[in-house]
Amino acid sequence: MMFYTYTHSNLDGEVFYVGKGKGTRAYKRYDRGDTWKEYVDRLDGIIIRIVKRFNTDVEALAHEVKLVAHYKSIGVKLLNK
Repeated sequence: MMFYTYTHSNLDGEVFYVGKGKGTRAYKRYDRGDTWKEYVDRLDGIIIRIVKRFNTDVEALAHEVKLVAHYKSIGVKLLNK
């Protein structure tokens, strides 16, 4: 399974970003939006969690959409565009 969904959290465990990717995407600090970079620059570190793995990008995308909807439904303000 080469695709996955992931979250980025501050060190208190508060999720601020949900994504999907493959390879090392979850761990990359470049190729991110300015809002993500500015937020992360103010932190002492982040927690990166691989949530679930998938065989296809389509499955990962569908799960990312569900995760974003879930976090928003419980009042989490994500940095996702």
